[in-house]
Amino acid sequence: MTLRHSIHILLIAAAVLTAAGTAHAQKRGSAKSVRTERQRTQKEITQTRKLLEENQRQTRLNLEALEGINAGIVRHERQIARLEKELGTVTQSIAAVSDSVARLNAKTDSYREDLKKALVSMREHRKAVSGVAFIFSAPSFTAATKRLGYIRDINTWRMGKIEDLRSHLANLEAQKRQLQSLESQRAQTISSLGTSRQTLQQRREQQQAAVSKLRREGSGLNALLSAKQKRLNELNRELDRIIAAEEAARRK
Repeated sequence: MTLRHSIHILLIAAAVLTAAGTAHAQKRGSAKSVRTERQRTQKEITQTRKLLEENQRQTRLNLEALEGINAGIVRHERQIARLEKELGTVTQSIAAVSDSVARLNAKTDSYREDLKKALVSMREHRKAVSGVAFIFSAPSFTAATKRLGYIRDINTWRMGKIEDLRSHLANLEAQKRQLQSLESQRAQTISSLGTSRQTLQQRREQQQAAVSKLRREGSGLNALLSAKQKRLNELNRELDRIIAAEEAARRK
């Protein structure tokens, strides 16, 4: 039989005993019937006390568990505060990466435009005169050497622009991947925070409900114990009265 079932039965018994006690007091039973009821009441008092002790033990255990949960909540709140701080750092990093991506996009567009203009200019120049003709049309060997160096510089500049563009494009892609990773991290952190808070709140509410229920049952048991003790006192007085009356009758 569970503690709750036992308490329910005893509460019903208390109501019955109260009514029976009132009727019994009115008709003042014999010493035998009073002793029988007193014995039964004493047994029920003992049972009620055991139930009350068990209730107090369960209440104490549940209160200790509640304290443990509250301590766990404090620890989790500290962890949540740390995660929220990290989340703020991640948000700042995302903003910084977004700025970098915007700047790189602007720089990439600028490089594309510069390269486009340079290639157009080179194509127009090549249409007007070939590289070989440009070199050999120089008035002197020194001038031809300078023109050859100029053409080499142009080619080097062009290749440098292309490599620079490729480098910046690769950097841009790396920055974008970093941004996506940071966004994913933020989403996971938010999800973890929400799950932790919800789980802890549910556990605390369940434990608080269990403690409240045990305290209500404990109050009921205390009331029941008081009623039974009161009835036992009435029975003791009734038994004393009967014994005194019987003793007085024998002396006559």
